[in-house]
Amino acid sequence: MDLCREAAVLEDLRLRVGSFAAEILPQFGRAFKDPANFRLVDELPFCLLLAIPYYGPEMTGRGGNAYPYVDIAVPENLYTGPRSPMDIIDHPVFIPLPAPVPDLIGRAFNITVEKFIKGRPALFAAPTVSINLGQITVLTPEPVTHIELFAQDTILNPSYHTHGELKIKEWFDKLKAFRDLFQQVKMLEASEAASRMIDQAIKKWEHQKWEWLHED
Repeated sequence: MDLCREAAVLEDLRLRVGSFAAEILPQFGRAFKDPANFRLVDELPFCLLLAIPYYGPEMTGRGGNAYPYVDIAVPENLYTGPRSPMDIIDHPVFIPLPAPVPDLIGRAFNITVEKFIKGRPALFAAPTVSINLGQITVLTPEPVTHIELFAQDTILNPSYHTHGELKIKEWFDKLKAFRDLFQQVKMLEASEAASRMIDQAIKKWEHQKWEWLHED
């Protein structure tokens, strides 16, 4: 891996996300006019905080879309922007965006924003760290809490018991990657938090007897 090139790619992504957050996000309503009201979550903030590219599914794109995913959480009661007309039911986690909004964002900034995440109170009560995106500084949960909340909202979430093996493995692999990344930079509390979540996930899903479900 050419580390200089990878650092340049990550820096370019940081500035593109900053342009989107500063120029476009406020158009989605009052929730985004103050950076204190929303949080950058999932893979991207970890990459930016550690300055280490992590090529998980969110960063490499999925479903034929090569743009990195940008996940932003917002309190639902503050969200006044557009919603997809396909959002027939009240989704417990996501606020999907209507077409052609994601496509327009992708073409303008080379990122994927298909939805916003309904941030629960625990997310906004968590301690935060700042991430400078160039045109704007945003907040993300501090790493230990971020990892715990990620696991609770995905692989440990009881409402996701019907999710298939591939999705659960994706979440499990992501926890292992977070563990290894934070261990690499000697942020041991965050690495240990990921290990704890891995152990809980193994206990939750061990009845499935999947061969890959182990801490290595």
